[in-house]
Amino acid sequence: MSEIIFLQTFDVIEVNKRVIEEFGGIHGIRDRGLLESALSNPRNLYFYKDANFYEIATSYAFAIIQNHAFLDGNKRTGFACMTIFLMQNNINATFDVEEAVTMMVQIATKQAAFEKVVKWLNNAKL
Repeated sequence: MSEIIFLQTFDVIEVNKRVIEEFGGIHGIRDRGLLESALSNPRNLYFYKDANFYEIATSYAFAIIQNHAFLDGNKRTGFACMTIFLMQNNINATFDVEEAVTMMVQIATKQAAFEKVVKWLNNAKL
């Protein structure tokens, strides 16, 4: 795997801020510790499990959405961070909006298996 670009805490906070500004909701971090924990998951997958880019991107979505570190916009932030991670690492993906919304809701409600989301994401590449 080539050099990988991970998202930093300030990047994810900025993503959440922009998501809230564009689509509405309450600004702010509910629990910074949960945010830091969420952002350690993708790194751990890479360094300890030799995960590929799709698994790492999926980990961003799962960890951000399920840790619920922000006051609002966790699903939107998780989706955005997943796609930004891929873009920063030169992977383009296109998504059907309805499928993406359904997948993020399924992550939030723990109805989607990690492997299912990885497969869906891998199929979204150009």
